[in-house]
Amino acid sequence: MMKRRAVRDRKLKDDFELREKAYKHKENKMAKTHWYHAMTVLEEFGMDGKTLRMNCIVFTVGCVPLFAIYAGTTLSTLTGNPSMAWPAISSVALICVYFVAWLSLLHRKNQWAMYTSFIFIGIQLVLGVVGVAVGQYPASIAIVLVSFVACQGMLTRKRRHALTRKELCDILKIPLNKKIEQQKSKRKVDSYLFCCRDLILDYLKCMDIKSRFGYRHPSVVQAEREYSIKNIALRVDHKALLVWWIIVMLAAAFVVAFGNSVSYQYLSPIATNPHTPVLGEKTDDPICSIVFNENGSAPMTLYDLALLAALSHTFGDNGATDFATWFGSKPDLVRQHPTRLPPTFKFATDGINMTFSDYVDLSSGFHFITLNSNSRGLAVFRDADEWGESIAYQVAGAVSPLISFWPEGNIRDYVVQGAFLKKWFPPSTVLHNVTAYVRDLVEEVGGDKVVIVGDQFNGGYAKLLLSNFTDDNVTFVAFNPPGTKYKTGAIHRGIQLTSVRSAWSFIDSLEDSEQTFFVPCDNSTMSSTRCGRISTAINYISKTCGDSEGRSILDV
Repeated sequence: MMKRRAVRDRKLKDDFELREKAYKHKENKMAKTHWYHAMTVLEEFGMDGKTLRMNCIVFTVGCVPLFAIYAGTTLSTLTGNPSMAWPAISSVALICVYFVAWLSLLHRKNQWAMYTSFIFIGIQLVLGVVGVAVGQYPASIAIVLVSFVACQGMLTRKRRHALTRKELCDILKIPLNKKIEQQKSKRKVDSYLFCCRDLILDYLKCMDIKSRFGYRHPSVVQAEREYSIKNIALRVDHKALLVWWIIVMLAAAFVVAFGNSVSYQYLSPIATNPHTPVLGEKTDDPICSIVFNENGSAPMTLYDLALLAALSHTFGDNGATDFATWFGSKPDLVRQHPTRLPPTFKFATDGINMTFSDYVDLSSGFHFITLNSNSRGLAVFRDADEWGESIAYQVAGAVSPLISFWPEGNIRDYVVQGAFLKKWFPPSTVLHNVTAYVRDLVEEVGGDKVVIVGDQFNGGYAKLLLSNFTDDNVTFVAFNPPGTKYKTGAIHRGIQLTSVRSAWSFIDSLEDSEQTFFVPCDNSTMSSTRCGRISTAINYISKTCGDSEGRSILDV
């Protein structure tokens, strides 16, 4: 409504300085007062020359570094020749932004900058609608349209409206004399105050110097104040937009750096096997009696599965060496998938899909699936997206402790309904490949011969994966996982072992399994992230239950 009113009332407000500037060399030529000659209209739509030129700075300083972070992180795990489609699209977009800024500098044809901007906006809208339509997810079209309509208000803020000469004279009932105004504009400007006049005057407030420069009558100040209250002009604030881009860029860089810092850096073999039995201090503990594949030639205890979970963070020849060191005494236990580990930690990660390994006992056909999320780069964004609502609940509880008194039903509603926007977008395909693989195994050998293993977020994904096979007797074993109670509800067939101080145990709720074991962690020497590492779980189980071969993990 405000934009329509700005176009309708442009002749009552503007002095049409753009028209005067365009035809200053042809004073006798009469030019029609179009909408693109009115500064208030252009500012209302964010199409004035200053805003269009500011787009160059905002786009370059904001989008380019952010795109570089995403591209660098993605290409770090890509094999082969990368596609040049997105770099080409980005280059063309940057050229278009600078082309529009150049058009805004023209004297007589600067309206083409506005027309070109509207054309580009229309093209982006059409591409967005067509893109989601081709993706066969029509609900996203509503998101695109709503975002398009709301973008004018989301990236704007209230600003103090500066009256035009015509408006000021009309409010104060003073006749407008353009010749006098032009003579005033031709007066010389103090050169020593030209660059930072307002800044210097602000610093000289305390000495009452500002009252001697740029003094305005109180009636003028009051008139502008009343007008700004009654007619709040909305203008795209590129300063706020630029700050937003910088914040997003720094946040993305922080998340990537944090993911790289907390990830496992097993650059050398981690397995040791002195073949000397280690006696446990508390062998009657329930975790020591858990055994899978009892009838096979390679029975697997909880300690064995913890070692398998650690192997999911190895690669190349080191991973093969560690597997042989820990499980050389079980020749029938082999890695069926992949037949060869990736040669480097930054090898292809199959996009956002979860990579996995399948270990099988050839004598019994019992399968152990380990999820191999490397928690680097974009994987951290994937984890934050999957548990974002639960993390938001924890943050809200830290801000307002009274939230912790909510009943379980309210917390679950908060987490479930907090993801309402995700329902409008295509569903996540993180577990698509491993789900198809496990489904084939269930049909081949039965769900009672499949165990899904993972630690930290891998363990959380193991529980999410198991929720797709609740009727197939598939089992999960997770070490220091985040909770999934508010996401999937209770999962009966599974075992999880977590430290009481693990950082991941605070996400969601661990009351999602009937068999949950909480183990202590040394508060004096270990942080919450260290308590949640797989090496800590391995050391605890070894100390509690012992091992017939004395296997252990190096503290790398």
